[in-house]
Amino acid sequence: MSEPDMNLASGIAAFEAKEFAKAFQFLSPLANAGNAKAQYALGLMYRAGTGIPIDSVRAYVWFNVAAAQGVSGAAAARDSVLGRLTPAELLEAQAEARRMRETHIPKTVSAK
Repeated sequence: MSEPDMNLASGIAAFEAKEFAKAFQFLSPLANAGNAKAQYALGLMYRAGTGIPIDSVRAYVWFNVAAAQGVSGAAAARDSVLGRLTPAELLEAQAEARRMRETHIPKTVSAK
């Protein structure tokens, strides 16, 4: 098992054990490196405020990036926070999600 896979497993295990600060430490670097499952997990944490303050804008952004990578349930989770956002926050979240889709989704290399 690779180090990122071990860190993802450790982060998910910490999340399930309600060790949210530890989960965040494992998952945040992975999410920033493009790991879609970690991105989805961070969305869950920001939506519920588990170990971090509730932040519906950040939840929307992480769910959006995870949804762009095909994570099951991420689009529905993203849509679940829409009612919490003001129109200005939604515009902010959409702009940030567009930016992060450019920087937080791994680029695939086509075979020649």
